Amino acid sequence: MRKLERDVKYLGAPLLPLENFNYLVQQVDRRLTGWKMKTLSWAGRNTLIKSVVQVVPTFSMSAFDVPKPTCDRMDKAIRRFWWKGDNASKKYMAWKNWKDLCSPKAEGGLGALKLMHKTVKIQIQSKGWMVEYRKSLSSFTWRGIWRGIEKAREVLKKRACYAVGNGHKVRVWEDLWIPWLENFKPRPKNNLVEQQSLVVSQLIDGERGCWDLAKLKELFDEESCYAILAIPLSLRNIQDKMMWVANPHGMFTVKLAYFLQQVVLSSPERSVWRRLWRLRMYERYKMKLWRIAHNILPTRSRLKELGLTQEGECPFCHIEEESCLHLFKDCDLAKTLWFGNRWNVSSSFQLVQLVVDPSSNLVPIKIPIDQFQTMAVIIWEQIWNLRNKIIFKKSEANMQVALLSIERKFHERSTIWIKQDTNKTPMQTMNWKAPTFGSLKINCDVVVVEKEVCVAAVVRDWGGNIIAVGTRMESKGTINQAEAKGIKWAILMAKLLGLRKMEVEGDSKICFEVLIKAKNGELPQATLWKTRPILEDTPATSYRARRS
Repeated sequence: MRKLERDVKYLGAPLLPLENFNYLVQQVDRRLTGWKMKTLSWAGRNTLIKSVVQVVPTFSMSAFDVPKPTCDRMDKAIRRFWWKGDNASKKYMAWKNWKDLCSPKAEGGLGALKLMHKTVKIQIQSKGWMVEYRKSLSSFTWRGIWRGIEKAREVLKKRACYAVGNGHKVRVWEDLWIPWLENFKPRPKNNLVEQQSLVVSQLIDGERGCWDLAKLKELFDEESCYAILAIPLSLRNIQDKMMWVANPHGMFTVKLAYFLQQVVLSSPERSVWRRLWRLRMYERYKMKLWRIAHNILPTRSRLKELGLTQEGECPFCHIEEESCLHLFKDCDLAKTLWFGNRWNVSSSFQLVQLVVDPSSNLVPIKIPIDQFQTMAVIIWEQIWNLRNKIIFKKSEANMQVALLSIERKFHERSTIWIKQDTNKTPMQTMNWKAPTFGSLKINCDVVVVEKEVCVAAVVRDWGGNIIAVGTRMESKGTINQAEAKGIKWAILMAKLLGLRKMEVEGDSKICFEVLIKAKNGELPQATLWKTRPILEDTPATSYRARRS
């Protein structure tokens, strides 16, 4: 019998667990070797790191628990390449913390993953697959699975909540069952209320299939009552089950859990970062904006702060200190290229914010916003190039050449806009379409009014004649819940009037897609948990989603 070597590999990864994972570090180094700083731009380095280098250890991470020191060594090589470009160099200037760079794009980072975080993410994914497919041979390795579940327990507990079905298993005061409240638990009306051992089913009026409002007002405060009334109830005897409220479908996903762990509290800056990465421009322009916003361009003021130079004055005006704000906004050269400057900006971040989300009084009516944004970045790039030529090549700034270069680059981008816009399909206005002969059509919609929702429905025949009109107030929930309640009530209203052959039309694409699948016996388990009880009770008929 042949004996396998200890370091034998299969599909690029060791067949047997190893104590030494140096081969992963070597693979990462090989990918980075040869890519010099002058070869790749900042946008190019970003793409190489996320699409090539960080993918290298994925297979090994899915098979083994790669230790933290190995992940740190790979991160170190990637960090060095990002800041220096030349992987062989030992010394480099890190202008920003690597942890901040690995934060989500909406938080001002680049969306890259620290490899230790990626290891945990892949391990949780593989454990989830094993639990889901319990009949597979690999699912019998339970020790590793439960170890991974223990690590993720706190993440799960923060957003785990019961989806109320018949309410028999959910305890009122002990369990988490109200997704709209911060801690998922109701608050008593006052300190005199005795918190008895109750289950949620005791708060439901079994005859009418709705919440017992009198009992709710007797036990809970006003906010808790409104939150409970917003929980939809099903007329069917469905079981209570746990769900993950962070996902609209109620299912735990590793990607969303990782994102929520990285995200800090909401701030006005988040919308700026989101808009930045969605701009219609080249990636290198977006990267330039990102670097300016974080003030990590190697301007003389920044280099002076770090003690790397004694010179701090602007190479153009030789008066003010060269900062991002001065260079791209206040300097005479910048004003010349912009034909004047009246912006009230006091930081480099606000300077980028002005371009990413310009106010209406700054952009002329005849100029589309995306063209203004691209022109701004092209001008800033030209200023930076002129600055580098003056400092490193000792040349003089030629304004005429600079203006011609700006115009040429803008014309190139405008040509692409024209091609993209001509390929777009124009939006078509949809008018009301009559149903087939002998049928009726119900159009329904909802309007949110403070703490309630107004549901309206109109029934018309094949000739467009109005047969019935109705409105009803419902307790407020999510907009999809309101749409689902509107559809359900419109159909029940029509059936009470003795109408049979009908079709329902509305603008809630999500609800109608679920109803169409349910009619065909294909109701997915991942249906939106906030609307599923309502949609399950909705009578089957013909549905049609209308574009809003």
